[in-house]
Parts: sequence; structure tokens; C-alpha cells
Amino acid sequence: MEIEIKGEKYAEFVKPAVQLMRPYVVGENMDGITVAEGVTPAAGGMIAVNSADHGDRWFVPAEFFAANYVPLTDGPACDDAPADAMLRCPACSHSFPVSASTHGA
Repeated sequence: MEIEIKGEKYAEFVKPAVQLMRPYVVGENMDGITVAEGVTPAAGGMIAVNSADHGDRWFVPAEFFAANYVPLTDGPACDDAPADAMLRCPACSHSFPVSASTHGA
């Protein structure tokens, strides 16, 4: 499906990836955690980490998190999953592979 915005045509894409996150703790040390300009870390936000580079971490505001993420709770744990294991998104029922490419070490 194409969407036109200001005379330019865009197509919709979905990333087949899993994002590792944890809750932000109010008042925690944010050294080494990227925070977008104009954003102030607040309760309900999340800290995301790049599964391929654990030093790459960033703050995700609560509103953005709620609008764009759902927990991936069904399926095997990554360490115990067979190479062809799949996880199913509870919100949309899409399946995603459990692999080093999506989870990292």
C-alpha cells in the first residue's frame, strides 16, 4: 500500500526484529544512554539496548513505547530454542525467528 505525504509516495514496511528493553528507573544514572533532544526521561519510559552492541542504549518515551511495541511473551527462551524456532507476536500474530540475528549474545 502506498501513502502519499507532501507529494512523495511511501510504502509501508514492518521490521522482523525483536527489541530488547527494560523499564527506566526514575533517577537512574543515564551516562551512556542516548536521550533524544527535547526528551526528558520519565516514569513509564524504557531503556532499549542494541542486541549486537550492548554499549548502544537509548531511552524510549512511554508514549512512543505504548504506540509502537507489544511484549513478545510466547515461545521458547532464546538460549533453549532450536535453530528454526519461531516466536508469535501477541498483537498481530506475525511469526519471527528466534536467532542470533534478532537476539544477539
